[in-house]
Amino acid sequence: MSETISELIQNLSDPAVEVRAGAAKTLGEHGATAKAAVPALLKAVNDRSAAVRDSAIASLSKINLGSTVSALIQNLEDDDDRVRTSAARGISTMVERFELPASTKQQVFQALAQAVNNRSWFVRSTVMATLGELAPVDEVLPILIAGLADAEAEVRQDAAIAIQCFGDEAEAAVPHLIDAFWHDIEVYAASALGSIGPGAQAAIPRLLEALERGHEDLRARAAEAIGEIGSAAAVPALIKFLQQEDAGLRRAAAEALQGLGPVATAAVPNLIVALEDKSDEVKAMAAKALGEIESENTAIAELLMPLLQDEAASVRASTAYALQLMGKHAEVAVPALIEAFRDEVERVSQSAARALAEIATPEAKEAIARYRQWS
Repeated sequence: MSETISELIQNLSDPAVEVRAGAAKTLGEHGATAKAAVPALLKAVNDRSAAVRDSAIASLSKINLGSTVSALIQNLEDDDDRVRTSAARGISTMVERFELPASTKQQVFQALAQAVNNRSWFVRSTVMATLGELAPVDEVLPILIAGLADAEAEVRQDAAIAIQCFGDEAEAAVPHLIDAFWHDIEVYAASALGSIGPGAQAAIPRLLEALERGHEDLRARAAEAIGEIGSAAAVPALIKFLQQEDAGLRRAAAEALQGLGPVATAAVPNLIVALEDKSDEVKAMAAKALGEIESENTAIAELLMPLLQDEAASVRASTAYALQLMGKHAEVAVPALIEAFRDEVERVSQSAARALAEIATPEAKEAIARYRQWS
């Protein structure tokens, strides 16, 4: 058996990925009898192949979980950056893939909490990404907040992503996310603020600024965050944005208003005007916003109906979606939706079908039944 293990250890250095991965996996099948392979497997945790790294971690956990964790923790402070990186990757994989005993979780948490100032940015980033799996929010959040001020953007980014996972429990992070907003992590900060919800009201001015001046991805995420926070205080600014020259800003404003829903009733007249916008994207989003805000207003359904014949498929599909949101209150649109049901663009016909199913009048049901019979 020892010779077999010795050969497997040698195979961990083989040029072929499949040989190294196979050796790493097989060593784990030997369990505790393969303890001599632990140093080589720890080295394999830094293999250039993900398959080898994953197999090495899995085998280490089977051979001796406790000693492996201790070794990885010790390696976090190694002089060689590659060793520190390997240790951080190994710890992260173990936490993600295995159900660790409570005592081991506590051991890992304490080690990672002490590694927040590690000279390796990868280690610090791993700390941010992993801590949430190990301890409750009150223990983890202060560390994540500190990570928002890290010198490396990757660390700040992972801190913001981890904060997002805590949702409304992370309300204490709001002022720190606002401060970190423009430090190369604005999209992630916006996501985190949105996940916190109504408790992030203080971030609305910063999110509106992002909506007005940000790039496309940031605008989209800021719009979503404003909707998730649900602040009616944002509506006047969003109405103003609907009237600006920048089509991207107009679209983002309409998206934010859709997210706000009924609290954005004051914007309805401006959204109706936006149904005639020169930008198809703005028209499409304005239709969705009206369907969300005025979901019980039959008059809005009547206004939306002509857009089911718009030249742009995106507008037709979005209009059908808006009518779907209105359900039975869009009954007046059933004949127009039946016509849209025959649209040559699949996403339009599918949106129309979903709208008819939601409206569910006898006429709508009959149209769907006929379609199923023909298809």
